[in-house]
Amino acid sequence: MVLMLSAFFCLFNETLLSVGDDVVMQEWKLTYTTVEWTMTIFLVAMSISVPLAAFVIRRWSTKLILMIALGLISLGLLIDACSPNFAVLLIGRTVEGLGAGFITPLLFTSVMKLVSPQKRGIATALCGITCGLGPSFAPTYSGWILNNHFNWHTIFVAPLVICLLLCLITPLTVYDISPHIKFVLDPLSIVESIAGFPFLIVGIDLIATSLISVIGWVCAGIGLIICSLWAYRQYSISQNYSDQKTSRDTHTVPVLPLIHLPALINKIVGPAMLIIMCLQVANMDLSVVYPMAVQPAFLLNSLQASLMLMVPLLISQFCAIFSGRLFDRFKSLCIIFSGFLLLIIGFLLFAINRHINSAGLTIVICAALCTFIGVSLITPAVEAIAFSAVAERFIADVSTGIQTMMQIGGAIGTAVTMSIFQISLASEPTQKDYLVAFGNISWVMIILYIGCFFMIWKVWKSTSFTAKHLIVKE
Repeated sequence: MVLMLSAFFCLFNETLLSVGDDVVMQEWKLTYTTVEWTMTIFLVAMSISVPLAAFVIRRWSTKLILMIALGLISLGLLIDACSPNFAVLLIGRTVEGLGAGFITPLLFTSVMKLVSPQKRGIATALCGITCGLGPSFAPTYSGWILNNHFNWHTIFVAPLVICLLLCLITPLTVYDISPHIKFVLDPLSIVESIAGFPFLIVGIDLIATSLISVIGWVCAGIGLIICSLWAYRQYSISQNYSDQKTSRDTHTVPVLPLIHLPALINKIVGPAMLIIMCLQVANMDLSVVYPMAVQPAFLLNSLQASLMLMVPLLISQFCAIFSGRLFDRFKSLCIIFSGFLLLIIGFLLFAINRHINSAGLTIVICAALCTFIGVSLITPAVEAIAFSAVAERFIADVSTGIQTMMQIGGAIGTAVTMSIFQISLASEPTQKDYLVAFGNISWVMIILYIGCFFMIWKVWKSTSFTAKHLIVKE
């Protein structure tokens, strides 16, 4: 429970300023492009700490990692609450993101080690709900604070108090879960990780703002090259470490990779992680672009637009629990195929809808329900497959890999969907133009998820997938 609450509030902070950006812009005379960095810098900081999570989990105790992460988040919130200018606010958001990046992989790794393989479906569903509801509730909380005429700095006070309480409770409730391994740190791997992923995320974010951004394409290219070198180095170190274990050489301390890539590129885990990355594209489309299209298309106010997002999201969370329980009981991929079918139907309804009356609004609501429920059906089952298809000693690697792919998928999803949306809109868009622009994105989503559908079908056939694949012994 402490880990889940920590994950909830660490990701709660991700969207904490989303409705306060306008107030920050007015107070410090900023442009919209500039104030967006309050979100971007948080994600960039997370992209630094997430790839390091597997190494940290192996090296230090669960209690220590959680306390350091909560301490960083608390420090960041304190800096935000006292920030006299925008630069200090960005520093606080950076510190928050560094702490938040460790908690989610730690949550999934710990829970997967605590529960039996037969219950990993419901476990991943509950963890996913915890991580998903945090960013969803934060704008509502921030909106309530601002609507009651409090200063925007007070938004950070309640999360700060809760994080400090969790930090105090942690020594009394959390015990060490992962065994510690004696190994030598590879400095080049750390440097490549810290440099590569932030360059990639920033580059993709700049491209999302403007397709012709030279700096964006250069940053993305540099990031891609460094990440490729990082991946090659992790694979090589993993192979050398396996050779040392095979030779039973106990006199030398091994060099351990940040993440054990061979465990992530087998026939089951590799496609599962690709699907999770693709699902994150849908999440960003529905979380970011969907409200931007629906609100002006149907002339909704802010509360109505937020309900159009919140209601399908909350319903889908109950479906995630159902999906996890169903997968634990039958160990069948039918639940995944059903989710993809709903995703495709939902985006098809978005694509063909051109009505800006009550009938069109009904179609949009039905489409949103289908897409949100589709994602919630697929995610717990796919994550359970990924965790259960490797030996227990590689669970931290899978958890870190999943979170890293989600970071990359989120950045790519934002860039692709925002670019298509902006290109599709006319210079003076009408109500219907917003539906057309979102429909163009939906056609791309349909093609993407038809491809995912056939990929998982091929994996199922090629591996003769059965329940025995879900419990891998050491």
